[in-house]
Amino acid sequence: MIVKEKGELQNLVDKTDQTVATVIPSPVILFPQGRLRLTLYQPEYLTLLADCLKNDQPFILSFQSDAHTIKLGISVSLVNFDLDNNQYLTIDVQGECLVSLSKIEKNENGLRYAEAQALPHWTTINSDNRGNGHLDKSLPILVKSLQKLFEKKIEVSALYSQKQFQSIEWVCARLLELTPMPFQAKRHFLADDSFDAAIECLTIIFNEN
Repeated sequence: MIVKEKGELQNLVDKTDQTVATVIPSPVILFPQGRLRLTLYQPEYLTLLADCLKNDQPFILSFQSDAHTIKLGISVSLVNFDLDNNQYLTIDVQGECLVSLSKIEKNENGLRYAEAQALPHWTTINSDNRGNGHLDKSLPILVKSLQKLFEKKIEVSALYSQKQFQSIEWVCARLLELTPMPFQAKRHFLADDSFDAAIECLTIIFNEN
């Protein structure tokens, strides 16, 4: 297994610096600490992977659906790679830091590049520092719901060697990733001040199930 250290984008959260990074469009919204398996078969993405490994750099998943493209994404680090049954390369990545994107361009090889500015997000704040008593009531409900989802989605569960069920931020983020909802609805929880709304939304959903 390959585990990469956090890249330079993760050091920009409290800074105004920008960095240029390679961008891959993704229909899936991934939150910090979330993991995702990608299948790479386009030659340009294989080149991207080789460059990232060579230079020890992260790349960015930019969030978009068929109808919506937003200039937001997440820097990801490589966790593991393998070949699937069709001999396509699969890579497991972990979300590190949400970013805003600007000046998106495409080079002669078809790869997209953009200037990335790191953004803060509620997934990086420990709930002990929030002072919200209702979290104690929400956590058991949401943990149980996430455990049930992991039982159904074995391949997703297997991506996490350690599951942080004691962290309501981690549990909430994983539930948002796995719960079916419209792209535009899910994107609202990318905002740094959306934690309470996310808890309320998920508690309503899983209290009804």
